[in-house]
Amino acid sequence: MLRKGADFSLLRAKGQDHRGHRLLFSWLPAPDGVSRLGLVVSKKYHRRAVHRNRARRLMRECFRLTEGRFSQPVWAVLVARRGMSGQKLMGVQRELLYHCHQADLLAKKEGDDEDSR
Repeated sequence: MLRKGADFSLLRAKGQDHRGHRLLFSWLPAPDGVSRLGLVVSKKYHRRAVHRNRARRLMRECFRLTEGRFSQPVWAVLVARRGMSGQKLMGVQRELLYHCHQADLLAKKEGDDEDSR
């Protein structure tokens, strides 16, 4: 888990951002070789803590399910946006996978050669 302000600052300075309707995905190749996640859910997202906590749980679970498909370890920060309110796990995970695909973070599968298409 990313918790230190210095780690978030490093990610903001050297990382790449991908913005979507439900979340903002920032990432950086892991300097220490271990994937880590940072979550940001502000009161701007929702004033009630129960809704902010649900957003954190959804983002944490989506990262856990997606982490095994990365081609390299990454440090990632997920920021909840208002569009995430009321979403189910599959919708949030679909958007995270889309951002990972755009960032070319997902490992290529055996036999998934683009030349053969």
